[in-house]
Amino acid sequence: MGAPSRAGDRWITPSRNHTGTVHETRKNVRNKTLSVSYTSTAPTAAAAPGGPLAYPASMDAPPEAATELRHSPEPRPLVAVLGRRGVLSADTPILRADDLGVLRGDGVFETMDVRAGAPWLLDEHLTRMVSSAESSDLDLPPRKALADLAAQTCAAWDPAVEGALRLVCTRGPERGGPVTCYATVGPIPPTTLRARREGIRVATATLGFAADVRSRSPWLLGGVKSLSYAVNMASQRWAVGQGLDDVLWLSSDGYALEAPTSTLVWLSGTELWTVPTTTGILPGTTARYLLDHAADFGWQAGTKLVRPEELTSADGVWLTSSVRGLAPVRALDGRELTWSEHTRAVRELLGYPI
Repeated sequence: MGAPSRAGDRWITPSRNHTGTVHETRKNVRNKTLSVSYTSTAPTAAAAPGGPLAYPASMDAPPEAATELRHSPEPRPLVAVLGRRGVLSADTPILRADDLGVLRGDGVFETMDVRAGAPWLLDEHLTRMVSSAESSDLDLPPRKALADLAAQTCAAWDPAVEGALRLVCTRGPERGGPVTCYATVGPIPPTTLRARREGIRVATATLGFAADVRSRSPWLLGGVKSLSYAVNMASQRWAVGQGLDDVLWLSSDGYALEAPTSTLVWLSGTELWTVPTTTGILPGTTARYLLDHAADFGWQAGTKLVRPEELTSADGVWLTSSVRGLAPVRALDGRELTWSEHTRAVRELLGYPI
């Protein structure tokens, strides 16, 4: 039996059997005692700085597998699974047919920008993932196991190439069992790079909720980064079908909320704003970083509700996300918006190449 360790605000007592499966007793946010099982992936050999992890022969992938994938002439998407040592090609089958992440979109995830072989704002993303899981009554593996999985995956990625890391945790098999947790990393899509350079054209579309509904309706999972992204993707497909790039969701009472995969940020004079999370929007990590550094530009930062017609007179309107970074909104509902003179400096602050 291992020594108790702290995981967020819960005490856990782990034990490991001969298969590597870890069993824990922990308290959830409702102070209910739970028994959780997952398979540990803590490496048994350290990685050289900037190099691939070295694994013993008993693990699923031989040491040379990570090296071959990492130095591939063209970056290929990779996957690493909690419980299966090694980083493999992303076309490797890893999920059961009855996994609830596939059947019902029951799970949570985070996506991070990978720079110089490391995920940007990893701690902030893990904090949000823990919050999403608690709101979904989903018990994640310990935070350190998730951080190790992210590091293991990124270690096989060429540090000279920007990438997108996705960390996923599903509820596991339909009939019960341990959660399924894995990470993927792949190249940044050309459309994402183009949005950074050229900006995007956006249309508003209703989300169907009043601005205050989700904060008092926990079953709507406001602020949760859930795998249930069908509505998000359908919204973006609709926008593309209209010859546009993205959608800005509106509440039923007419306030701007967020885009399907990004956070709204706008500049009015020397005031930088985003939408309050009390509306149920996902708290954006990139937007938070930007607002926390607003003083670097001599700006004040805050949150408030805004109607789309107010954005047309703003001094800059952007959609921010972890992978796309900063995308200037060039037009909203067919009306051209101001291309802010600060866009380049803000992009440099956030560190996204174009």
